[in-house]
Amino acid sequence: MSRAAALLLMIAGGLSATGCASTDTTPSDPTTITGTSTVASRRASRVAAPRLSPEAIQRQVPPRGERRRAERAMTERPLLSRLPLRADGITVDIAGLDRDGHTTVLTVTGPGRSTSDLQAWFERLLRDHGDNGRGYRVRFYGTR
Repeated sequence: MSRAAALLLMIAGGLSATGCASTDTTPSDPTTITGTSTVASRRASRVAAPRLSPEAIQRQVPPRGERRRAERAMTERPLLSRLPLRADGITVDIAGLDRDGHTTVLTVTGPGRSTSDLQAWFERLLRDHGDNGRGYRVRFYGTR
């Protein structure tokens, strides 16, 4: 046997051993699919969420006082639940919390509007929503 023929037999033997030379479309090993992992191995590689005790879950719930304060903030400041708000080319959005930890900082942006126009528009917005505006510090950004 020539060297080339022996090499071809080795290659053909190697291909048939891996299942690549087979004309059969089903893989030789039913638990593996060439190039992908099986469903079972994908499931095994997923990490299960830790099981939490009722005490651990309860620690994640904010204390009653914090919940009450949050609920009161939303009822005393009805505009807050509507933000971000866009109307008449003006955007009102929450910028953060003031240093005191209680006052919400809002930005009112209106391209092509003066600061006094934005202030008047924001006051109408507060009235329309029944909000007294006391819990906000407002920054107005007009371009005129």
